[in-house]
Amino acid sequence: TYPITAKAQYALAEALQVYTVGSVMQPTRVFQHDASVEYLDLSPSDKTIVTLDAASTMYIWDAYTGELIKEIQLNLARPLGDENSDCVFLVSDSEVIYPTEESIVCYDFINDKVVWTVENIKTQVAACSKDDSFLAVSDYTKLIVINSENGEKIYEVEGADPENINSVFGRNPAFSLDNNLLALRVTGGYQLGTENSELVDTTEEEVYSMAERTTEEEPDEIDKIIVINLKTGDLVSEFTYDEEFALDVRFVDNESVAVSAVTFDDESSVVISSALICFNTSINEIKWIYKN
Repeated sequence: TYPITAKAQYALAEALQVYTVGSVMQPTRVFQHDASVEYLDLSPSDKTIVTLDAASTMYIWDAYTGELIKEIQLNLARPLGDENSDCVFLVSDSEVIYPTEESIVCYDFINDKVVWTVENIKTQVAACSKDDSFLAVSDYTKLIVINSENGEKIYEVEGADPENINSVFGRNPAFSLDNNLLALRVTGGYQLGTENSELVDTTEEEVYSMAERTTEEEPDEIDKIIVINLKTGDLVSEFTYDEEFALDVRFVDNESVAVSAVTFDDESSVVISSALICFNTSINEIKWIYKN
């Protein structure tokens, strides 16, 4: 009988050859935790694993031997992030980035020292670029993009609608492969730019390329994906979808965003429909949709 594993867990097992090949899969290494594992990440070289459990304990492991390198108790009130969001990142074989209740920390666990700290950030969701050079962090009202090497803020915006308590800004952040664009999910109105920025309406179904318009009163929960140019801070694209909630947002190249979305039954919370949408940000058009 094969062990029941989540897709991500199975992929990790395959990459690390954690299970032997045969009629029965047998573990070759066990990474023991005292609580359920909430997040994990591999270093760029695949030599090191970082895990964070439900007790807010972070473990750093040698991926090949299973040896525990470091154990750190983080100052977290609860596990962080959206269902498909990570919050601990191995950016090298010696440095890990993680959130505390009020900051983001880059820690050198080989030399036992803090590399940099960015204060006054209450992390709800975070995502690293594919090459681990940038980190996007959101508290659902404010979005910050940080240079992973030195902790410098390269982009920051107060994005949520201050007049709408249901406005949520910054779920499911995702970088384009060249790190020029950032896609994210917003609910309710949002704003970009300086203190004079205008509020963007998220109730309209049309696709726009600019954020220069105002909104009237909005429904409480309307989901939309927006794409921001990180070099200019401009809104590149925005689009909606028929489903209620986006579960995952990812760039498939430097221009196209794939969104996995679902609709739940109000009474049973069972998924009643789902869709995978691919949107091209350069021409502001949906390339294809797969519905189930």
